[in-house]
Amino acid sequence: MVCTPLGAELLPALDATCAELERLLLFEIWSPATVHRNFVIVMTDFLMLSIAGDLQAILAEQAPSVTVRFGAIGPALPGELSSGSIDMAYLGYSTVLAHGLNLETIARHPLEGIVSSSHPFASRPPQTYLEFANQERIGLRIPGALLKPDQSTLSELMGSWSAQMEFSTTHLSLLPALADVTNSMAIVPKPIAVNAVRERRMVSVEIPEKVIQYELCKYWSHRFDTDPGHRWLRAVMDDLIKSSSYA
Repeated sequence: MVCTPLGAELLPALDATCAELERLLLFEIWSPATVHRNFVIVMTDFLMLSIAGDLQAILAEQAPSVTVRFGAIGPALPGELSSGSIDMAYLGYSTVLAHGLNLETIARHPLEGIVSSSHPFASRPPQTYLEFANQERIGLRIPGALLKPDQSTLSELMGSWSAQMEFSTTHLSLLPALADVTNSMAIVPKPIAVNAVRERRMVSVEIPEKVIQYELCKYWSHRFDTDPGHRWLRAVMDDLIKSSSYA
């Protein structure tokens, strides 16, 4: 097909018209009460447990044809978010994920150690950062593809040290219980430590000499910037998280 000079002049206007029609047909008619849509979200398990019940109630009442599936985190996550196959992720700050995606900080909390009442740190807290960091602990396997060298301290602290077990990045809520039954230490964001102290009678241990923050962020693709369905779910999720036990 050959494009005439007049056609070449009209092509940008035609493209703009088609884009506007697509926006009107796909986006402006969005109503959570009537539209069928499937979303995939990745988040830590502690956060998911904090909001899942309320999210289920909202979907049942406001959006009966909308489904939300909680996906798994892996090294392919940056590409999955960019392509839109995963709609959004609520995870710790990652310089890799921050590149090329929308990023919004939801909360910041200091990291703390959590130990059982019989652990040595329960009666004698560490006096130096080195003493704290050298303590055997149960931790996470954080995919290297999601971190850069400037985040090595975070990944080292939240990872295993001299332990023969480690767990996926999403299993934050399990770490206090695992530290309890193995009489080791886990390092978690403060809200999880507070919950472990309240529910399991464990002891929180502050990191000596420095404060290291865990920054919870929301990531999503620019392709969803003007998508009203996506905006609706982001607003719902943000409200739930900010009113949850994690906030």
